[in-house]
Amino acid sequence: MSQDDGTQRNRPGKLESMPAPPKFEAVSEYSEDEELVAWQAYASGPSTPSFSEAAQNLKHSLSITGIQDFASRPSAEVRRSIQNKLWRPKDEESLIPSDWERLLLHVVRAGARAFALSYGIRSLLFFLLEIIKAVRARRLDRGALRAAFIGERTSRFAFMFALWASLYKFVRHALRLLTPFPKSKSPAVKRMLESSVASKKFALTDRYDTISPSSRSLSDDALTVTRDKERRRNVFKWDPRAKVWHAYAAGAVSSLALLVGDRSLLKALYLQLFVRGCQGTYNMLHNAGYINIPHASVLTFGLANMQIMSSWLSHQEHLSPAYRAWIDKAAGIPVHSVLVYDGVASGRGPDPWLLSEMLDGGNLPEPISTDPLTFPSLPPTRHNFFGMESDVVRGLHRWLHEGNPDSFYCAIAHPHTTSHLRLTIENLWKSWSWIMPVYLTLYFVPAVFFRSGRLVKAPGTTISRTFLSASRSSAFLAAYICLVKSGVCILQSLHDTIYYSPRLNKSRTLMALSRVFASDYTKLLPAFATALTLFVENPRRRSELAAYVTPKALESFWKMGRDKGFLPLVPYGDFLLAASGLSMIMGSYAQNPECLTSLVSQIIYQFLGRN
Repeated sequence: MSQDDGTQRNRPGKLESMPAPPKFEAVSEYSEDEELVAWQAYASGPSTPSFSEAAQNLKHSLSITGIQDFASRPSAEVRRSIQNKLWRPKDEESLIPSDWERLLLHVVRAGARAFALSYGIRSLLFFLLEIIKAVRARRLDRGALRAAFIGERTSRFAFMFALWASLYKFVRHALRLLTPFPKSKSPAVKRMLESSVASKKFALTDRYDTISPSSRSLSDDALTVTRDKERRRNVFKWDPRAKVWHAYAAGAVSSLALLVGDRSLLKALYLQLFVRGCQGTYNMLHNAGYINIPHASVLTFGLANMQIMSSWLSHQEHLSPAYRAWIDKAAGIPVHSVLVYDGVASGRGPDPWLLSEMLDGGNLPEPISTDPLTFPSLPPTRHNFFGMESDVVRGLHRWLHEGNPDSFYCAIAHPHTTSHLRLTIENLWKSWSWIMPVYLTLYFVPAVFFRSGRLVKAPGTTISRTFLSASRSSAFLAAYICLVKSGVCILQSLHDTIYYSPRLNKSRTLMALSRVFASDYTKLLPAFATALTLFVENPRRRSELAAYVTPKALESFWKMGRDKGFLPLVPYGDFLLAASGLSMIMGSYAQNPECLTSLVSQIIYQFLGRN
């Protein structure tokens, strides 16, 4: 059905030529007072709602008209609106409170959203973990399921995040509101005033020439809206009252929320926060050109593993029990073998009781031949589940009765074989197949929940990329384990070759070299060489892996320093370290969120929004 020309909707005609840049009137002269008012209005940017505005919006949403308007929207728009309430969209507009009333409401809303978000995430996560435990144990713990939703730990966890978001929002915006505007005749005011006038007249100015030809095909109003949205999303950085140190101070004060959570949570977070803060600060300084360390994440990874492997080999008490247990499982070495080496490396000597539990019957068997000296092979035991070859038994006998008690015969770590080539191949395959299911889960779950559209459109490509990424990460960890185990064994074999040779051990130079090979410091070289395995992994994950192992290394170093007495006891040191780390994190996020890892920046964005 046709309509009259007067009522017909005007539609843009075909674009015949490139639109000309918009013309603007000359900026009129402002009086000093008018200039300051205009400057303050622009610099404050879009503001958060007040109590009356929020009440009016809520009243409209709950009214019959509001419900009808919401119901009449397309289903896709409704789903998008609900999703944006639960999870912040990437292009969310940046709003800041312009007065103390708006600030109070802004803080309350931020705290409430942080409480709901953290409560839901933790409850759902622990619920899924309990379901997995129930499937494995074939027994459902109803109390644990109930505690996942209404437990004290869940409530304290959510309240901690709510208090963190509220304190950060209040302190940062309060400092901004307490800071006076600069004088109206300052150069910064004049520059921003010109931008204010241009924005009111839908100016595209300098950015017009940089717009791609495809974007220029849009109307001037569409371009104006796009630029205006971009300005509003980043408006906080244009506020002249906002200072760099405000974010650092707010981050430090917001760390008080950590005291609300469990003590164990603070112990788990304080080093993580400190390392993440240092990482963000380094990236900012690097981007600014103040510091440049080639392959900094790779070097950090290698140095951290030196400390971790040193503690695992000789001072396991310096590692947390959970992390030590994970290393034991990843290494695939009998626990008794590690404990025997720990006693040898610490100077206590091998524990005979541990050795007896590794041997069938508790004693070394008698030789079946004396020329040459030959021992029988031993069957597997509860603590030596691979058995022991005859050559290994002979080497162990030689090590206990003839050798240096400060050395360690490497075959005790792999008693089923003395071939390091076979050992290397076995380590690569066993480690890869052991960790592959874990990485498949870590890569496939995000693809299902966060990239489901891509999975539906191109399932073959998505699945193959997921499998290749998981295989690459598994290859990295397999190479890491293999390099440490084989490296230590090779160094010890070089020592034993010289030490037990009647011809070579007569040379003082070679004996000195053998002691170097058996030194605990030399065995740190394979641990540092694990940095090379990062080149197997995706470059985007290198900094994340370095940030994961560094807190473990710092914790081990701190315990070692306290035991040896060269590090002092600092009261509330864990909290002070967490406060400084959170301060650096929030300062980095305020200036350049890209300086943080994507995981950290996304978490902060979901709880706090844009600057």
